[in-house]
Amino acid sequence: MGFLGDILGALGSLASEIGQILVYIFNLVIAIAQFIWNGLLLVAQYALDGLKAVGGFFRHLWDGFFKGIFQNIWKGILKVHDWLESHLRPLIDFLKKVQKYIDKIYKTYVRPFIIAIQRIRRVISILRLLHIHIADGLDKILAQVQRDIQGTFLQIRGILNTTIDLLNIVADPTKLLRRPTLILSLRRVWHSYIRQFTGLPPAYFFPSPRKSAPRGLGILPANFDANNPEHNPPPSYYLGLDSDVPTFDFLGDGDVIGDGSTDDVAMWDYFNAEAYGDPDCLDPRACMVSALDKLLNAQGRS
Repeated sequence: MGFLGDILGALGSLASEIGQILVYIFNLVIAIAQFIWNGLLLVAQYALDGLKAVGGFFRHLWDGFFKGIFQNIWKGILKVHDWLESHLRPLIDFLKKVQKYIDKIYKTYVRPFIIAIQRIRRVISILRLLHIHIADGLDKILAQVQRDIQGTFLQIRGILNTTIDLLNIVADPTKLLRRPTLILSLRRVWHSYIRQFTGLPPAYFFPSPRKSAPRGLGILPANFDANNPEHNPPPSYYLGLDSDVPTFDFLGDGDVIGDGSTDDVAMWDYFNAEAYGDPDCLDPRACMVSALDKLLNAQGRS
């Protein structure tokens, strides 16, 4: 028993030492992991402090430099706008009154005279059909008078319209910077920009599920060929599309496009859930079972 006791004692001592070694290794691994974690936290803190410093620098640069410049430029534009508005608006209003006065003269005196000339010329045309050419010379004179009168009034009205439009632009230069106009303009040309920039149709990235979608905007064919203009129209093709941007024919002289006009533009079909309609399968489990049954039945027949 003494010898066996010595062996058991030695094994117990060895197990105790192995246990101590394992505990030491475990503590060492924990210490190394803690050291690495603390290092990562330190690096992350330095990175965060650096980003804050960079962000603070750019914020200081914007607040202390660029922001003031842009604000001063914008204030200058608004001052010029107010000055031009106060000095040119009376002239624009006067030209509009002149335009209405000329229109009134045309409708009251000139238009009835033109109508009378047209009726006389109809009678002369009837005589011409009857081979009576005694009034052909008079018809030429009346036609020339009609052209001269109408041409003169059209020219005057065209000059007035052009002048009023130019003065409106000069009197209100901020129209050129209006955000709704910019947004709607970008919407109109965005498809063309995608085609020009990537060489691929917009449908390659954002296909519309609608069957009535124009070429290059709907689902691309399985045999899509980027070199085929039927599959991949040129950029100029998309400029002819309205891109769901409303028309503004109702605007009068001096009117501007309102901010609410951007709310009337629908989202692209690709992002519009209503454009896809109801799915063919409302119960995924039942549809999967049905598809497997059809596949097994088809294999059984073959």
